[in-house]
Amino acid sequence: MIKEVVGVGVGAVVIHPDQRILVVTEQNTRRFTRKLEGMMSIPMETQELGESDEDTLRRSICGEETTGLSFAEQNLTQNPLAEIQFWPGIWLKAYALHATHGGVQIGSDPATTDARWVDIDEILTAPKHSFGRTDSENLPDFLRPPVSAALKRFLNSLEDDKRVNVGSLRWRPGTEEAITCLKEFMGGNRDFLPRTYLQPNDTFPTELFSYLGV
Repeated sequence: MIKEVVGVGVGAVVIHPDQRILVVTEQNTRRFTRKLEGMMSIPMETQELGESDEDTLRRSICGEETTGLSFAEQNLTQNPLAEIQFWPGIWLKAYALHATHGGVQIGSDPATTDARWVDIDEILTAPKHSFGRTDSENLPDFLRPPVSAALKRFLNSLEDDKRVNVGSLRWRPGTEEAITCLKEFMGGNRDFLPRTYLQPNDTFPTELFSYLGV
């Protein structure tokens, strides 16, 4: 398959010795990487000009987003999991890494915070939501105020009988796909091959970005 590539992000699916996964909380909203303030995500970084995937991974998990980690892999890109397209030409490349210990600290990137370890099933079993106008005052408590306010305005703009699928709203799009591939990878499938997703499954209406002013 020939892929149009406009921009690339690189994500690290970091595996704790007890099989939990490292996640961070996003502190801002970005349309073209499909993230909302307050969403949780695997550590991801946008690849800069001239960087290799390994360079971007090291900047993400050994500096700007998290610090204090070391890994069993000498080559950080030896375990590719998935390539996920956020928008036409905007791709995430996810790699699995085995942490040799559980010590982790927040790095210097102000766009993320609250690094912690979670069970795989917490990601894969997150409930997906479908909302209509009557749900605008009964939104999930975990939403940050700017996102909650924008979602209310969006729902109030709908026709009375219309409902829209908004995904989990908890996990950044692309996370579910990366973790799904990780589970197969960890299951001992010797024939595992990285998967390509033309769009993320757990996502929300793009109109929401307009209500957030981005």
